[in-house]
Amino acid sequence: LNTPMGQTMSQHAKHFGQVKLPGKLYELGGYPGIVVAQSLSGQVVCDLYGFDSQSDLLQQLDRYEEVGSDFPEPQEYVRKRLKLNFQGRHLSAWVYLYNRPTDNRIRIASGDYLAFQRGGL
Repeated sequence: LNTPMGQTMSQHAKHFGQVKLPGKLYELGGYPGIVVAQSLSGQVVCDLYGFDSQSDLLQQLDRYEEVGSDFPEPQEYVRKRLKLNFQGRHLSAWVYLYNRPTDNRIRIASGDYLAFQRGGL
């Protein structure tokens, strides 16, 4: 990722690969928003990272995504722990989910934000 937080992630977290979540992906004006639910059709492509639990990286991510009691409600994102299937293994991971109405947002049908940025749908 070519953002300051992307640089921080590449320096302080291990990228394990991509995982797909059941749900929908939206364009929010230069960045993505995910809405997930088992009942939703579609898949969203996400990058899976791991880092030391003693790290303050999760707190940095919360500040970056403006999640937590320091930010006014309704917050744009909420952080939730979801169960994932990654390379045949079941695990749980924190995911930042879009927390506002999607009525006037563009849905990215492919579920892949990077492909969408490159001109794909």
